[in-house]
Amino acid sequence: MNKVKCLIIGSGPAGYTAAIYAARADLKPVMYTGLQMGGQLTTTTEVDNFPGYPNGTGGTAMMSDLQNQAERFGTKINFGMVTKVQLSDKFGGTHKIVIDESKEIEAETVIISTGATAKYLGLGSEQRLIGGGVSACATCDGFFYKGQNVIVTDTGKLLVHFNRGLQVGQQYGPTLDGEGGFNMTNDGRIAISKLFMEKNVTTPMDYTPDLDFNNPVEAVFSQDQINCGVLNFKWEFDPNYGNGNSAVDVPLYRLGGMYCMRAEAYFRKGDVALALADINKLRTNRTREALFGNAPGKPILTLDETTLYNEIGFEMYWEMYRRKQMIRFGTYDKAYTAKSETSSYLRVYAIPQATIDVTAQITQNIGY
Repeated sequence: MNKVKCLIIGSGPAGYTAAIYAARADLKPVMYTGLQMGGQLTTTTEVDNFPGYPNGTGGTAMMSDLQNQAERFGTKINFGMVTKVQLSDKFGGTHKIVIDESKEIEAETVIISTGATAKYLGLGSEQRLIGGGVSACATCDGFFYKGQNVIVTDTGKLLVHFNRGLQVGQQYGPTLDGEGGFNMTNDGRIAISKLFMEKNVTTPMDYTPDLDFNNPVEAVFSQDQINCGVLNFKWEFDPNYGNGNSAVDVPLYRLGGMYCMRAEAYFRKGDVALALADINKLRTNRTREALFGNAPGKPILTLDETTLYNEIGFEMYWEMYRRKQMIRFGTYDKAYTAKSETSSYLRVYAIPQATIDVTAQITQNIGY
């Protein structure tokens, strides 16, 4: 276990200031930057309120200056996330720190300068417009908006709660006013209105389970049919994570996936007949398009490991499932330009953590 005199958590202005003073005091500071090296200032285009820059500077440039100054005095800067800190309750005791949930360090002194994280609304355009009209710091950036129309938001409570999971029927929600804000009610609340499809504003956002094509041969929806089918909104809206991710994942289970899991369980227990029955249930319940007479799939007569692996692949074709299947069935990348015949590694990039957790013989590939 590594032991350092002074460990600094965070790489914003406070962290670099602490590093400069600690290094000049010969404490040999070691800094771990966190996920956002340089802190929130790296997302700022103009900085006019920091001492020492009479003509202003850019946020990234300023943090680069502070980093260079800290390194000039001997600060060691490492990219990594402190995931756990166990502070000693004894005077002069040693503190224990865990980096990226794996590497352990002991430190005589710990300086916590983690700063803050801005709370955004989670709108799709926010990240794109940060520094170009969207600000998360009224104190820092208020000066730049003098005389401008400004909307002030508060993420203390959810402004709007979106449906999630499988959406059927007419959808309702807030609508934009064309000036960057929401249409409001007379008493100052966000108005909730009937929604229409984004790509065809005359078609109601009324999702139907039916998939009726005007031309079955092409199986393509026209623009006034794009509300056909049930919408899968997988993520709960979460203002702390943005529009593409969420701390609240909505699990969806496909019936076909359950049959695949059961078939593999039967097969590995030696019940090949039961496994074959589950696979054939999937095959015969799938039908072709109307162009081919809605003909059902044909059953198979025998089932071995290779056939089972292929059948599961037909049903669960996503890469996130396929990697785990490759490991379970012992099928790895074959030799080609990036893997020679003599290479000792069995390649599946990257091995899912869930597989490593339950398989003692497997460790993660180098570089992941």
